[in-house]
Amino acid sequence: MPHPAPTIGIIANPASGRDLRRLTSNAGLYSSTDKASVIQRLLAAFGTTGVAEVLLPTDMTGIAAAVLKASLGPVAQDQHWPRLALLDLPLTQTVSDTRLATRHMVERGVAMIAVLGGDGTHKAV
Repeated sequence: MPHPAPTIGIIANPASGRDLRRLTSNAGLYSSTDKASVIQRLLAAFGTTGVAEVLLPTDMTGIAAAVLKASLGPVAQDQHWPRLALLDLPLTQTVSDTRLATRHMVERGVAMIAVLGGDGTHKAV
């Protein structure tokens, strides 16, 4: 009996990789564009492994918007990206955004949540 295609969640913390320690040391910075690119690579990988749908929360820095735009293009079709569903949740720009998105993803039965963030984001999820 075949298993249904899984749904995956992705949570990308817009603030991670941009803290003061990175600005004052030699550590790398990660922009919203960088994070959108990582998510696009994840979508390509998920497309090859049979993932049906990916849930992604909206954000105030343009990560989700960039991914949504890319999901409508020819590369996404060529790579058979899964269906993308944006979670349009109220945003506070605090850790509660991560917790709320996680709760919604769990309620929708995700098989896994991919987390792009630091220790705090992972702990919140």
